[in-house]
Amino acid sequence: MSPKLFLQISGAFLLALGLIGFVFPVMLDGLVVLSDTQNVVHIFLGLVALILGSAEWHGQEKRWAAAIIATIALFYGVMGFVWSENPLNVTGLTDFEDPIDNVLYIIIALWGFATLLVKEQGVQLHR
Repeated sequence: MSPKLFLQISGAFLLALGLIGFVFPVMLDGLVVLSDTQNVVHIFLGLVALILGSAEWHGQEKRWAAAIIATIALFYGVMGFVWSENPLNVTGLTDFEDPIDNVLYIIIALWGFATLLVKEQGVQLHR
């Protein structure tokens, strides 16, 4: 999968998750609980990924954009586990007490980093 496709799909997913989270903050019988802070982060990161994915850049710039989004997702995924039970979490940067959200961000990060390992090539059809 190309970095461009990663940015577009992950961006659309995060944007949709953020918007749905405002309408349905509790999903799957309470298994997923999304706060307003989480929804804002999802919407912001989703919009940034969509904008970067639709930019008229060449491959290398898209790879950097995918790396940035993956790094941010990894940060939130890891920090959600680290800070969720920590009483020193007064920064407001993390509101990810929901482990499913943390895992989601780590999956997005790993997916983004995996796209960087794939070399983009032109497809040639043989007749």
